[in-house]
Amino acid sequence: MPIWKSNTLRAGKAVANFSLAINESFRNGAGEQMDRVQWVKCVAWGKLAEVCGQYLTKGTRAYAEGRLQTRKYDDRGGIERTVTEIVVSQLRLLGGARIAMPTPDTQDQRHPRLRRTPQVKRLRFS
Repeated sequence: MPIWKSNTLRAGKAVANFSLAINESFRNGAGEQMDRVQWVKCVAWGKLAEVCGQYLTKGTRAYAEGRLQTRKYDDRGGIERTVTEIVVSQLRLLGGARIAMPTPDTQDQRHPRLRRTPQVKRLRFS
């Protein structure tokens, strides 16, 4: 379930920051069904960030691939923080009909790699 924030930096490069929920179901030692959710911070750059801003909304099912990155920054209070995030290189929108994908008639010409598919949409940007 992505929750995203999309910006354009001073240099004109688009960036999207969002979190993905990783849902896991398992049985504990007593055999009871357990569910666990882990939130992972993600960042996308360039055209992929534009696509994230266009298609990701709260509740959108998505699959992301990328590399782990750990970085440090100072928050508004001047306290040094460390964050680990996925720098997304590929994104798949999952779920078919729940996604408002463009039809061939309304295809966004800026993103010609976007095509309507019934179940899985794979986006890959270099």
